[in-house]
Amino acid sequence: MTTTAHTPGAAAAAPDAEARVAAVEAAFGDPWDPENPVGHAALLAADADRRVLPEAERALDRFGLGAELVPTALGGRMDRVDTVARVLRHVFRRDASVGVGHALMSLMASVHVWNAGTELQRQETARLLLGGGRMTNAYHEVAHSNLLLRDEYEAWPRGSGYLLSGRKRVIFNGTRADALTLVCRTGGTGLRSHSVLLVRREGLDPSAVSELPRQETLGVRSCHTAGLGFRACFVDRSALLGAEGDGVELSLRSFQVVRAVAASAVIGVADTALRTAVRTALASGQTRERPWQTLTGGFADLLLCDAFALAGTRATHLLPGRTSVYAAAVKYLVPRVLTQTLNDLSSVLGEHLFDREGESGFFQKTVRDLPVVSLGHSGSAACQATLVPQLRRLASGWLRTAPAPQRLFRPHGDLPGLPGAERLLLAAPDDPVASWLDLAPEGPLRPLAAALRAEFEELRARCLELPADVTDLRAFPLTDRYALLLAGAAVVAVHTACAEGPSGAGDAFLADPAWAALALTRIARRLELPVPDPAPEWSETLRRELHDRYTLPRSFDLYATPVAG
Repeated sequence: MTTTAHTPGAAAAAPDAEARVAAVEAAFGDPWDPENPVGHAALLAADADRRVLPEAERALDRFGLGAELVPTALGGRMDRVDTVARVLRHVFRRDASVGVGHALMSLMASVHVWNAGTELQRQETARLLLGGGRMTNAYHEVAHSNLLLRDEYEAWPRGSGYLLSGRKRVIFNGTRADALTLVCRTGGTGLRSHSVLLVRREGLDPSAVSELPRQETLGVRSCHTAGLGFRACFVDRSALLGAEGDGVELSLRSFQVVRAVAASAVIGVADTALRTAVRTALASGQTRERPWQTLTGGFADLLLCDAFALAGTRATHLLPGRTSVYAAAVKYLVPRVLTQTLNDLSSVLGEHLFDREGESGFFQKTVRDLPVVSLGHSGSAACQATLVPQLRRLASGWLRTAPAPQRLFRPHGDLPGLPGAERLLLAAPDDPVASWLDLAPEGPLRPLAAALRAEFEELRARCLELPADVTDLRAFPLTDRYALLLAGAAVVAVHTACAEGPSGAGDAFLADPAWAALALTRIARRLELPVPDPAPEWSETLRRELHDRYTLPRSFDLYATPVAG
């Protein structure tokens, strides 16, 4: 992401990242306190009424969330993509509706500006976000299966600008945002047919803009989802981001950042679900082995997802030429795995699962919210569509490419500065993360990594048989196996990096192979590979860590961050 005052060099390990996460936790307070105006009870009530909770938005405004989305060169705090993801994760830990509406949509829109905006566009966008303003974007139309190029906005040249027409029925925060980025058809053919406009609501002719009825969603019900229609609405040419016809390329580059951050952020939803399940198990005196197997399995799933998400966010800095693959794979896999994990955890709640209030009610909310976050342009099918055309080329180098640098997998490691948009390639030349399956240390991880490696070789052979111009839907299932195998490589790499040099909270636990062995076993089971049952001591190690983190309390991700409850 380019900023005009970008200075190359290393971004420090963000010593204030822990303080910023702590500030988010403090802003929301104890989630279990029934008197907390932004606690679980208040958020659940707002969700039931499908209304935005103003107190939650004000809490984030006081924290200064907008600064997290603005590069440091423009007066904000954004210097590392992994830190942005961590901060947003703790917002999502409290409420996915607030996370989507007040944070993620502004990020999606603003990344386009950082990547392609003029000096004036960047400065104005920075002032908007730093002042507590909201942004959103519009890519797709529901009736057209969320396909980027089948939108219903058109912007035809007229005099010193464009006449904007069309309508979209579903835009998160569409009628509440101060500014929008719109992907519009502006002429031309193929990939040059669309452009991106940065539009401020206050500058539009009110008579040419119509606010469409709000649409109800199954999850993130407090998030305001309503559409906007335009009828020959004049927009000045200065609203154009980049050059005319850059819309598709600009969007694909911006997706690389957004997908990685979104996948990492939704781990916060799973943290809350797991915490609620542990709370229920302890409160009901469940000491039998089966419930705790489910809980430790959920813990392992959360850790493997975070290991993969860590590689995705840090690749933006360290491997920007490969981020198109890693961001898409992470965004495809993490919500799918965690959705299954939440379904498994529901068994721990037993007969209380269907209670609409209290802990069980909030657990149900997390189950509803998580799948909705993965919809749209960054949803499963869109991410697979990014991966499919690259499979054949990548397969030729799988397990034959030098491994990615170990610093890619260090949760607390330093990073170089934010990359320029031109370094975010649309097609990756190779895949160095996969090679980490050959670097598993001696012990329980090595045979599991060997099983995954053998599956990778089989996948490689199948992908090399694909035609050069892949459009066959039968190639899509291959992306599922590829993402799972990549996640396994990331697990091996994170464990190895932490074992060779712990540097932060949680790293000592990550240096123990137990969590990684259980995570690899669960990946192998998802791939239906014949691997032995996990050793009892692995589950016991995770059970102790899970109980300790719940009691302290600390987050259940790689960082083991102190939380408010």
